[in-house]
Amino acid sequence: MAKYPREIALVYRHWPLSYHQMAYPAARAAECAAAQGRFSAMHDALYASQDSLTRASMLDLASQAGITDRLRFTECFGSSEPVAAIERDIATAQNINGIGTPTIVINGRVLKHVPDSAGFDTLVRDAIAAGHQN
Repeated sequence: MAKYPREIALVYRHWPLSYHQMAYPAARAAECAAAQGRFSAMHDALYASQDSLTRASMLDLASQAGITDRLRFTECFGSSEPVAAIERDIATAQNINGIGTPTIVINGRVLKHVPDSAGFDTLVRDAIAAGHQN
């Protein structure tokens, strides 16, 4: 992103895999944070703590992520209703035959493996060059 700030966009999509007990609650927490403009901070906090997530710890992470309206977050997070954005993202991942997390898509091309930084840079440069030719 720092190298190509005008050429690329990073888009996060949720794909809470069913065998990860805390994956859907974490995705819900991220969406609840997004409603308060704190998605990125919550995303980073969740990933930093991914090996020790509990429902209670996600409430603490919300504070660390700068959530100011805790009541609103708690009500959102405590809901048992499916979250439309998460459900839509799950369907998208399944439709493109995602291979797990992360699934990386560059200009509609689903990568079969996560490349190292040099390989990723090459793929991004190639995609930018192809875009300029169209």
